[in-house]
Amino acid sequence: SLKWVVCDGLLRPGKSTNLPEGEVFTCPYDVKEGLIVIDGILGDYFSATYGLLEDTPVTWEVEDARVSKISCADERLRAELEEYMGQDDNSNRLGEFAIGTNTGVESLVGNMLQDEKYPGVHVAVGEPIPEETGADWTSVVHLDGVLKNVTIDVEGRLIMQDGRFTL
Repeated sequence: SLKWVVCDGLLRPGKSTNLPEGEVFTCPYDVKEGLIVIDGILGDYFSATYGLLEDTPVTWEVEDARVSKISCADERLRAELEEYMGQDDNSNRLGEFAIGTNTGVESLVGNMLQDEKYPGVHVAVGEPIPEETGADWTSVVHLDGVLKNVTIDVEGRLIMQDGRFTL
């Protein structure tokens, strides 16, 4: 079964981590449809090439837990993302849903390993880190996208509003 993974910065024997830490994540296996607007930053080489996406957000249309369409004002970025998500059968499949929990990260800086800890949400296509999440599939890619100023409501309980924790 799928599980949530806590990245709290505690070093455990036989495990690696990156610093700063501060996120919880899982594999989102049951997403029927939706829109994901990435207005923060993308991972992999995209962060170095395109930087912060405040002026050119990327929209992923999702159907059956897969990105079915990509929209972006930057045509080159859109085309590169389509190519990236075509590398294997699961490279366009949602592999991660994460909540950044490090309130010490006050702004995005253009480095994905830090920016994904920013309070808010990041999602990824591709590799679901099955050894941690329990997912039963893999991919050769893992591409994170950070969303800014999100609101998270879980079954009527407000967890975050406009990028600020409410708990």
